[in-house]
Amino acid sequence: MPHELAPHKYEILAEFRYLLMRYSAFSEQAANEAGSAPHQPQALLAIKG
Repeated sequence: MPHELAPHKYEILAEFRYLLMRYSAFSEQAANEAGSAPHQPQALLAIKG
């Protein structure tokens, strides 16, 4: 039985996805400026835990 979300929950999820995309673009740009691969900082965070 699927659960339906209230309209304001969709707005919250949309804002969260937007902020994630902004952070991803920021971190990719920062990585490029630092001379590392875009996903290298994410990998280091995953390894460090």
